[in-house]
Amino acid sequence: MESKNLTIFDVAKWFLNKESMTNKKLQKLCWYAYSWFIYLNNENSERINNKLFFADFRAWVHGPVNNELYNVYKQYGYFPIPKIESIDNEKYKDYEEYLENIYSVYGGMTGDGLEAQTHEETPWLNARVGLKPWQSSQNIINDKDIFKEYANR
Repeated sequence: MESKNLTIFDVAKWFLNKESMTNKKLQKLCWYAYSWFIYLNNENSERINNKLFFADFRAWVHGPVNNELYNVYKQYGYFPIPKIESIDNEKYKDYEEYLENIYSVYGGMTGDGLEAQTHEETPWLNARVGLKPWQSSQNIINDKDIFKEYANR
């Protein structure tokens, strides 16, 4: 399945249509949707052509974060972003089952729980090599590392 029509903002809205959540939880749900799609829709780590959306995740202190998505919702701080009551379901028809699977696995977790999980995973750890736990970073998380991490599961 090749995706050219979804953006990270579309995927975020899909998750926000499920529930109100913090920016941290939203970031991590988008991260897992992005990451699993890379593994499931590419043959190897050398040629990653199929992505759910085209965006970079950075190795922030609290786990993988997309700067642009963060900036859209940062005004909520640590408070939950309101649930979106209505979305264009037609846009998601090819991805509904996939996104439902991601949500069924990760949606029951808190933002902090998801953060802790990403801190155990190689893509985030590799992007933070040489940094102290509290040091900020704009290091981009490598798609090859993502593919290899999820291939090992």
